[in-house]
Amino acid sequence: MFKRLIKLIERPFVYFPERALRGTPSHVGLEFEDLWLTAMDGVRVNAWWIPGPSAVTLMLFHGNGGNISARLDGLLQLNRRLGVSLLATEYRGYGLSEGVPTEQGTYLDALAAREWVTSRAKGPIVYFGISMGGAVAAWLATRQKPDALVLESAPSSLPDVAHIHVPWTRLLPTNRIMQTRYETSRYVSTLTCPLLVVHGDADKAVPMPFGQRVFASAKGAKEFHAIPGGGHDRPDLVDEDSYYGVLRRFLECYAGLGSPVNGSS
Repeated sequence: MFKRLIKLIERPFVYFPERALRGTPSHVGLEFEDLWLTAMDGVRVNAWWIPGPSAVTLMLFHGNGGNISARLDGLLQLNRRLGVSLLATEYRGYGLSEGVPTEQGTYLDALAAREWVTSRAKGPIVYFGISMGGAVAAWLATRQKPDALVLESAPSSLPDVAHIHVPWTRLLPTNRIMQTRYETSRYVSTLTCPLLVVHGDADKAVPMPFGQRVFASAKGAKEFHAIPGGGHDRPDLVDEDSYYGVLRRFLECYAGLGSPVNGSS
């Protein structure tokens, strides 16, 4: 009963969903397929499939605010600059999706997305998690191993950063009390897939030391890229050529980006 009460109290401090879409991929010139995925508990969530010429598929998981339409220009850049196919998955309670957001629910939504991608993708599958979505992507990687994992502006855990957003939590043992965890560092510590951590050094929402903590937790092949002047939202905008160059080199090295599709020449 106490744990359930704590979760209810935490929810408005954790999730900031927007129901109305700001647009669709077609608004930035991208062809896409509008999908409805059903999670294991029966909740239906919305997703967008954006095909690209490469055999590589990026599964994108956004942060705790807005919805999948908040980063349309970012989807355009990923598709056009890298040539990858994209699956942008919505969470329950966000955008057009059913239900209300919970930590376990977002994980089930990610599993439903992976099941769909497995049936469609023809090559390497890479998880790309942004902010809270980094924890979702890392959790999914502990269940269904990707070819590579990219984390942008990801917190080491929600209790770790709680005091930044809710100052009075500094007076509490948040790591013991909080029920909503999103423990990116713990998930990453168990993985063997290649990892790229990208973090802006001017991030006020999730300061870079938390991203460095995530990176330090990883034991396999890993890279850390600090973005000078990069904030929490859209750190790529500081220097797009450098940002997408880092992504391209990582995907070329660990996911075969640029290799012939299906081994053809």
